[in-house]
Amino acid sequence: MNLIKTFAVFSGLSSVNRYSMVHLGNPESVLEHIGMVAMLSSFLAREINCRDHFCVEIQTVMGKALVHDIDELIVGDVPRPTKYASKQIRAMFKDIESRGVLRVVTEMDWCKELSSEIIRDHAYAKSGREGLIVGIADSLAVVYKVWEEVIVRNNMGMVRQASTVKEQLVSLGAKVTAEFVDEEEVVEFLHDIIHEAMLLMEKAAAKADPVHGAIVEEMVTE
Repeated sequence: MNLIKTFAVFSGLSSVNRYSMVHLGNPESVLEHIGMVAMLSSFLAREINCRDHFCVEIQTVMGKALVHDIDELIVGDVPRPTKYASKQIRAMFKDIESRGVLRVVTEMDWCKELSSEIIRDHAYAKSGREGLIVGIADSLAVVYKVWEEVIVRNNMGMVRQASTVKEQLVSLGAKVTAEFVDEEEVVEFLHDIIHEAMLLMEKAAAKADPVHGAIVEEMVTE
């Protein structure tokens, strides 16, 4: 392994700020976000296994959580509306992201098996049962940040994020029902968490945003 290059990855992730198009009262780096997603993923996975023993593989969950945004070291924090503007644009970004992860892994110079695991876990970070847990944790981390900025700090610049994450939570709820169809207690547990997160985002989305709201309205009118 190359220790200096590995340190450089951590340093780089701590230097990339999330929500690049919004002024935050308390800025958040990609490394901070990854840490929160990893902790939430671990707690969710362990709680699920308490309710349905060995329902999920915690090691797989953690592997995916820890590298799910490592590509942002190369591409930075690209706003979701831009990244998912069309199938063509999303495909382009996925190609850039995969090339970036390969470059990062190569420079860190870990063993071949670990390098392959990092590349695979990043590519399928939100896929499968374990990936769904990471996806929920990822959205909950956004819920926390929106709650902190809008409700706690009264930062209206994050109001639009509340509406976006509400849509994500609805989609995740449907995926939970489909994925854990035979684990009723797990479904109930995850739906309760998603519902609580939805209530927080509805409260945040109800806030008036005189600056950004005016911009959006003007764009729609034109």
